Amino acid sequence: MHKVKPNASLAIGSEYLNWTKEKLVNEILSLNHSSKFLLATLRTTNLNQLPLSTLRREYKLALSKQRNKSLKISRARKEKIYNKLKKSRKDYFRLKRTLCISDLPNGHYLRRNPDIVPRMKNAPYWLLDILQMNKTERRRLDYSYKHIKHLIRLLFCYHTKVVVIRMDLSMSKEYKNDLDKLNWCIAKLVNNYLRSLPQYLSYYSVREYTKKTGIHAHCYFFFDGSRSDKDLIMAKNIGHCWEFLSGGRWFSTNFVKDRLPDKGECLGKIEYWEVEKIERLLNNSKYLLKDMSKRDWLAKIGYNESRRVFTASTLPPDYEYLFIQHEALLVEDTSRKYRVSYSWLEKCKLCRHYSVLSHLEEYRQLNPLFRRGRPKRLLH
Repeated sequence: MHKVKPNASLAIGSEYLNWTKEKLVNEILSLNHSSKFLLATLRTTNLNQLPLSTLRREYKLALSKQRNKSLKISRARKEKIYNKLKKSRKDYFRLKRTLCISDLPNGHYLRRNPDIVPRMKNAPYWLLDILQMNKTERRRLDYSYKHIKHLIRLLFCYHTKVVVIRMDLSMSKEYKNDLDKLNWCIAKLVNNYLRSLPQYLSYYSVREYTKKTGIHAHCYFFFDGSRSDKDLIMAKNIGHCWEFLSGGRWFSTNFVKDRLPDKGECLGKIEYWEVEKIERLLNNSKYLLKDMSKRDWLAKIGYNESRRVFTASTLPPDYEYLFIQHEALLVEDTSRKYRVSYSWLEKCKLCRHYSVLSHLEEYRQLNPLFRRGRPKRLLH
């Protein structure tokens, strides 16, 4: 544990050397019960009859022991709070339980209605609130979630390595309530800077509002990992570009991913066969949609509540055909070591926070045609 700085009122200095006998007696009597217990030998004696040197010595001893006891109590309280948080910490970014609906018995309530959220202790609260939304709010959320899901699936169908960068972008104090200015800065960032990079692939972002920060955006940026996998350098460059455009602040979770409960496994480089990380990336992206139904802040700052707060890269018009084509050509692919099917993403619903990958062998298998016809490398 970190050292606790002692209270200034309990610090022992040299001021008491200049005190009179009456003031020393009053200070000794004003100490708490624990300090009076230290002076048990003096209880039977009138303090006014003791010499000044004895009063100074006893006052210093009582005050030092009181300070040490307060430090001990502070450390014990801090350790108790830390242990309590460590045991009851809710992990909103990690899958807590692996559950496959096909393994459940017939007649189970999850088979009848798979969108029902099991009320587990570690279930995110915002997923439980989705069931109480009206049809319009739920339709808006479903559209944004499906767009994110299709975008992630398209990325890994045609790229073997994808670099994921999570960033929070906010405006300066002058424009912290200006939604149009924020949208203009994000459009400039994407169109003028990111699209000029050869490794840039796509993005999606959500706008939110708080009184302290104002309007801000939570963003995910995706880059081709076969060209560059330096996620921290790319995040820093994006942040400097954002400072130049908006004059605001930025923060990237990639810099502190080791502090996250899942150690940021879905941030940085993800390869096409790491389906567990892809599923975690999709579930973490749900966190961006948690406040999309709360649009009261738009009216408070003078905007229409129907304004768009979710933006993302455009999907190709034939993306469904591309998914079918990828699944059909898996048996003929010789460029990848694993045959990975991403059809399981269709089973990932907005209200589900458990894993659908209980049987990985159904979606990931070794490719027997990998490097067929190519000379094998000699092992030295």
